[in-house]
Amino acid sequence: MVNRESKTLNLVLFLTLGGSLQQWSKEGILDRELALYKKLKEHNISTSIISFGDRTEKEILIKHPYIKILYNKYNLHPRLYSYLIPLLFFEVLKKADLIKTNQFYGVHLAKRAASLFSKKLIIRQGYSFIDHRSRENRDNPKAIKIYEKYVRNNINAGSAFIFTTKQIYSDYERKYKFNNKNIRIIPNYIVLNNWIPTFKISKEKKTLIYIGRFSEQKNLISLSKALKNTNIKLIIVGDGEENEKKNLEKSLSNNKVDFKFFKRTNQNNLKKIINLADAFILPSLYEGNPKILVEMMSYKVPIIATKVPGIDNLVDNKSCLLIPDTTAKSIRAYILKFYKLNKEKKKLYIQNAYKISLNYRLEKICKEESDLYKLLNEK
Repeated sequence: MVNRESKTLNLVLFLTLGGSLQQWSKEGILDRELALYKKLKEHNISTSIISFGDRTEKEILIKHPYIKILYNKYNLHPRLYSYLIPLLFFEVLKKADLIKTNQFYGVHLAKRAASLFSKKLIIRQGYSFIDHRSRENRDNPKAIKIYEKYVRNNINAGSAFIFTTKQIYSDYERKYKFNNKNIRIIPNYIVLNNWIPTFKISKEKKTLIYIGRFSEQKNLISLSKALKNTNIKLIIVGDGEENEKKNLEKSLSNNKVDFKFFKRTNQNNLKKIINLADAFILPSLYEGNPKILVEMMSYKVPIIATKVPGIDNLVDNKSCLLIPDTTAKSIRAYILKFYKLNKEKKKLYIQNAYKISLNYRLEKICKEESDLYKLLNEK
């Protein structure tokens, strides 16, 4: 229950540059992403979200009246809109107690607003911006230099920093000097009520499910090769660049894998799709702090995943089948190993994973965030 005697703290959240709530809605993650700010309302923290979407953002307010949405209602050119944010939302930024970024990309806009209005800035990184950009542009050294310069110019703009894992923070600490030591490790959360375990281990369906983006990082081509001649079906739920999807479809067809694509959808529909499979598989080359992995742990779905940064800090060999490397050969070996497990062994994995997932419940993460906000506001 809200303590009405305490003063409301006004938080302004900058979405990732170019991001919008409608985009979250299309990806089926809107409720999940906004759950924190709904919970923060109970702690007398009111959130205004600066979006890069258009007038359709207003539709979000119908089901989410606990937030205020600031968007590009005049349909300005994105660069002009970004430049005019301090003027367009003058009153909201003036009354703000704190400004926060949802991710690192776009921090320069939040930094500018914080400076103009003399507000404290919280810089959050849900994944390692520089690591992801460097991997994506490994054949383009000029682009990497631009991103590195962007990080150097903005990394110390914050009054506080939130990293979702110690590993991401350690990488940044090693590469960049932090002037501010107000650093918090606050992982991604899970809304337990959305993932009440109803998944049942039944007679083998000979089907695996992958949920996420189609990108090189996810290592789906290796998964395709791993499934060749296994008669194991693959359900793929997600989205990405059209060429990535075409390359994946081609690889699956060439390897004669029986597969089916589903677009991203809300959690209720997603659970129905998950129930068609035997296990969730995440064959990534690297990760940040994957929410979907924690959600599958909470839903008590057996997990097969690669032992890479971002995954091996969440699960271990007692909570899932942890593939030692990212090759198609190893992925195949562990998929076949999974289908040799008895029901009791699978149950043991999911019980251990479920216990781990409880550490990421929304209520716990919300308290860590609200404690940080109030600490900064009191200084």
